[in-house]
Amino acid sequence: FLAEYEATGKLLESAVDIILELATSKDEEIAAIGTQAYHPGLLGPLGNSLTEQGYSTLQKIIARAFVRVAQTEGGKPVQEQLETFELENVEALETRLEKLSATRPFEVARREQVKKVILFSRIALGGDVVTNAQAIGLFLRIFPNADIVLFGNEKALSSLFAGEKRVRVRNHAYPRSGRMTERFSKWPEAVAAVADELAEVSDGDDYVIVSLGSRITEGGVVPVISPKEEAAHYYYWD
Repeated sequence: FLAEYEATGKLLESAVDIILELATSKDEEIAAIGTQAYHPGLLGPLGNSLTEQGYSTLQKIIARAFVRVAQTEGGKPVQEQLETFELENVEALETRLEKLSATRPFEVARREQVKKVILFSRIALGGDVVTNAQAIGLFLRIFPNADIVLFGNEKALSSLFAGEKRVRVRNHAYPRSGRMTERFSKWPEAVAAVADELAEVSDGDDYVIVSLGSRITEGGVVPVISPKEEAAHYYYWD
């Protein structure tokens, strides 16, 4: 796949589908091999390319992976969540990403109405120091009345923000060493947890959700609120 991609810049879908078939196998040993081939094998070089084309290709592969997992015996929670958001196929997931990638201005008048900001861990502590810690410092200034909630490993992340009362880490485990189906099945749990957080936001108050390429949302390929709500509240940094 990578040789073909480097030579032509095209997504070799047949090769990707073989890897996804292996990664979602009922045989644990085969699934482990396929998952490694998927990530870091396939996604790693694309993400590290730091190019718009490479990241776009990475997102298309993740979208195919979600649809594949949804079709498996253990992927029912993923299938149900995709159906709830009306994102049952690769085309729908890609269309959503295209809409989110368009620049959308934030109305300055909303700053003081925002009562909660939600972000998601990069799963690697170094990544959180580089991205989320910097973003949180910025959001504390931009949104003076907001509490900031970071989804991730509470034990690993709490010390980063121990001195800031408006920042809270909500524990959300992500199985970095788990098989593909196990990893993706954590996404519906994140959706439910976000809904729980938003239930605390009073009518008339505002909230913002920011995705910084987290593994929890698989690089932002899948949403945590309905696409209808995303237009007003979700900001995607790719």
